[in-house]
Amino acid sequence: MSDESFDNITICKNCGKMFEKYRAYHVFCSDACRDYYYMKKKKEGYKKKPEREKKCKYCGQVFVTNSRKKTYCSAECQRLALGKLYRPVEERTVTCLICQKVFKTRHQYQTYCCHNHYAQAQKERKRNDRVS
Repeated sequence: MSDESFDNITICKNCGKMFEKYRAYHVFCSDACRDYYYMKKKKEGYKKKPEREKKCKYCGQVFVTNSRKKTYCSAECQRLALGKLYRPVEERTVTCLICQKVFKTRHQYQTYCCHNHYAQAQKERKRNDRVS
């Protein structure tokens, strides 16, 4: 065995046997070991993280959670907080470049009333590129 092959040797997470892994992320020596390990974990049950008190970033109210990522006490506080960061996009009136139909949209770059007209314009652009 060369020195390079020792990098591929690891210990099975289930049975403790040494084995040569053929993928960098392998941690089990066989499919049977992997299946047994996860079956055993499933029988043990899900262990909840301990609950802790946190202070809401928006209203300052103290709330209890077991999530490290949760920063707002409610969906309403989150919506209000994010509303301050992101202003709602206003509806604008646009005329379709193909059929000249007037329509309303909230999308900044939408210039066609439907996907079919967008596809038609795209085909036309490709045709013009080939000609010139």
